[in-house]
Amino acid sequence: MEQPPEERGVPLMRSPLSPVRTYKGDVSETVRRQKESVASIVSAEETRRGEGGTNGSILPVAESLFLGFHTRTGAFFAATGILTALVGAGIFLFFFFRSPPAPEISPAAEALIFVNKERKIPIVILDRKILEGHMRSAIATEGLALNDMVAITFVRERFDADSKKMSEDVVPIGELLTALTDTMPPGFARALGKEYLYGIHSFGENYPFLIAKVDSYESAFGNLFDWGGRPVVVDLAALFNIKSFPPVAVNDFTDILIKNRDARYIDDAEGNPVLYYSFVDKETLVFTTNKTTFDEILNRLATPRRTLR
Repeated sequence: MEQPPEERGVPLMRSPLSPVRTYKGDVSETVRRQKESVASIVSAEETRRGEGGTNGSILPVAESLFLGFHTRTGAFFAATGILTALVGAGIFLFFFFRSPPAPEISPAAEALIFVNKERKIPIVILDRKILEGHMRSAIATEGLALNDMVAITFVRERFDADSKKMSEDVVPIGELLTALTDTMPPGFARALGKEYLYGIHSFGENYPFLIAKVDSYESAFGNLFDWGGRPVVVDLAALFNIKSFPPVAVNDFTDILIKNRDARYIDDAEGNPVLYYSFVDKETLVFTTNKTTFDEILNRLATPRRTLR
C-alpha cells in the first residue's frame, strides 16, 4: 500500500492561493462567534449570581421581558408625571402673575380725569340725611392703593321707553348741592355745567375732591365769592368730610399760589387749612381739602390718561 507523501519524507506542497471565502462560510463563522459571546455572557452571569448566594440559573426569558416592560412603563409614567407638574406650575404662574382685569368705569366718571376705580351710589330721593350717610360711607372706603383716585358717582335709574330697559343717569351736581346746602346762592348751581367728578384721593387717608365744569365763569366766580367763607365750609362739610370749622368772624378765603395756579383756602380755628378751591381755567372749578390732592388733580388734568399708572 502506497504511503502518504508526509510519511515518505516528501515535503507537502502548499498552494500559493488563499482559501476562497464563501457566503456560507461567513455565516457559519458569525454564528460560531455569537455562540461564543452568548456562552461567555451566560457563564459570567452564572458566576456573579453564584457569588451573590442566589440561584445559579440565569433569569428566565419571561422575567427578562417583564423587567424590560416594567422599566419602560416606569419611565413613561415618570415622564408623564413631570410633564403634568410642569403644566400645572405653568397654569398656576399664569393666573398668579397675570395683571388683574381693569375695573369697569363709566364714561361719565372718566370724562374729566383718569380715575383708578368707581363707586356708584343709587339715589331714589335727594334726602340730605341719606346723602350724607352715603358720602360718609364712600369716603371711608378701605383697601385703596397710594395715590388712587376713586370716582363716587350718584346715579338715578329710569326706564327707557325706546329700549324697554332700565338705564342710569348721573344726578346733576346742581341738584346735589341744592339738597346739601342751606346758604348757597342759587346762581352758583346754575353757573355749573353738566360734567363733574366727585371722588376721593388716597394719600395716607382719603381726601374728598370735586371737579366741576363751568358754563359761566363770571357767574360762578361772583356767586362763590358772595357765598362767603365760613358758610361755604359749613354747607359743604358733609361733601368734604370737614369736622373743624373757621371762626364765625372769618367770612372769606385767602389767596395762594399752587403750581403757578391761583387758588384760595380757608383755615379752621386752629389755623389748619380745611378747604381749597381754584378756577384752574375759566371752564373748570376744583374743590378739595388737601394740597397734595390738588397737585394730583392738576397733574391728571394736564397729563394724557394712558401715561398714568
